[in-house]
Amino acid sequence: MICFGTAYANEQYALVATVTDPHCYAVIKEKRTEGATFTIVRSKSSAKLLGLVNWIGIGVQAAAAN
Repeated sequence: MICFGTAYANEQYALVATVTDPHCYAVIKEKRTEGATFTIVRSKSSAKLLGLVNWIGIGVQAAAAN
């Protein structure tokens, strides 16, 4: 799970993820206000699996607690 530094107000935020390995792609498995879970899918088998997941989320932040 990727944990956000600041929670979103609800689960209606936009979330995009990419993977640097050309034989893989990211699928959003679950979205929560405090974080999200991705599944990385390999579309082609290869001996070497190495890469980065890049992601961005955009939405309304939760109100700060007093």
